[in-house]
Amino acid sequence: MAYSGYTPPDHLVSTSLKMKEIWYKNACNYYIKLAIGYRDTDELDRLMQAFSGGIRKSDYHYILNPYNFAEDRLKNLPGRLRNYDIIAPLWRRYMGEYSKSSNRFSVIAANQDVENQFENGLIDLVNGSIRQIAANSLNKNGIESGLDSKDTPNLADQVKKRKMNWKETRAEIAQERLD
Repeated sequence: MAYSGYTPPDHLVSTSLKMKEIWYKNACNYYIKLAIGYRDTDELDRLMQAFSGGIRKSDYHYILNPYNFAEDRLKNLPGRLRNYDIIAPLWRRYMGEYSKSSNRFSVIAANQDVENQFENGLIDLVNGSIRQIAANSLNKNGIESGLDSKDTPNLADQVKKRKMNWKETRAEIAQERLD
């Protein structure tokens, strides 16, 4: 994007051409124009004053003199506008609400591969629990099962806990990658 008639410098030229004064002057002028930007400091000062509640009369001249009269006696209207700050309270309100809200955006895991990993882990959990229950009952009856007897927690509770932990860990991993 060029400003004020300046075109971007052609970087696909030979080094000997880049060493010439005209090339690097044009390149410097182009980048200086890019750095200046659209708004000047007067515009920013005016907006900051409006934010503080101090609006210049020239900013609402079209209201104070709607018919563009040149004579002062025709410009004297019976009422006068006062500067009333309507921007700052809104800004303060929304900034306060933003700071009080939890602005950590949440992530959910919606990858098909993740769901397959979850199902495989759940199958392993159920199979391991069933093997342990079978080994416990075989050991109780005096038959050697190859596994030691252990207390097995409730399978429904284990599955529920696994579902909760899985979603939380996957979302935490994704959140860490976002951060």
